[in-house]
Amino acid sequence: MPKLYYLDANAIIKYSFYHEYLVRHSRQEDGVETVRSLIQSGEGIFYCSNFALLECWHTLLKKYRDNQKCKIFGETLADQQRNIELIFRKLRKAIKDSELQIETTPLTSHVLVAAQKLTYKYGIQKQKIDSLDAIHLALVRELSKKNQQPVTLITSDEALITICEMENIGVFNPVFETIS
Repeated sequence: MPKLYYLDANAIIKYSFYHEYLVRHSRQEDGVETVRSLIQSGEGIFYCSNFALLECWHTLLKKYRDNQKCKIFGETLADQQRNIELIFRKLRKAIKDSELQIETTPLTSHVLVAAQKLTYKYGIQKQKIDSLDAIHLALVRELSKKNQQPVTLITSDEALITICEMENIGVFNPVFETIS
């Protein structure tokens, strides 16, 4: 049975072709090539959620709205608009071509309550966990249950990795791990 992976928004952005724009401006984001190589290897099933894609759109558009950070997408407003749309199109194509599977686990009240419990459990311990990360964790658990096998979370978010370790959720950190 193939290994199952879930990409959080952090990992999707690494895969998103956004990196090409960083390189043009002599910037580097660690883990980009590892995420791309892992997905393109075909050695597993790679899930993302519409929720994670929404978080990606938000993150990329936040950079686009910033008068300084938007320059990575181009010098003119027209270039910036064209390039951000190109990133979104490439991501949608990756999903259409089945490189990434959209997980259809809905954000049910069950998933949201599980996320609330995780937020409280770790927040009360003064661990950094935000609501978006808690939803990703709840979705990973639900996906594992649905497939009756563990799902590995692909992320380089250190706070999220710490909580995954405490929750016995497998993690692949593309910044520090390589594919064999």
